[in-house]
Amino acid sequence: MAIAKYPGLAAHKLQHRDLVKQVEEYLIRFEKSETLLNVQLLRFLRDWLTSHIQKVDKEYGPWLNAHGVC
Repeated sequence: MAIAKYPGLAAHKLQHRDLVKQVEEYLIRFEKSETLLNVQLLRFLRDWLTSHIQKVDKEYGPWLNAHGVC
């Protein structure tokens, strides 16, 4: 994305930083043995997969193709 100078790169990086922050929060909760963690984690991962990977990540594909990266 950086090589192709994708204009949404900064925003995309922020989304991934937020993901890492959320995963770190789940790790803390896991270490505290919170019981709802499994269901909440599965919902979080499902939402990430459906909203980010299947939608947001697909948005930069055409840009990369048009700029000779893919």
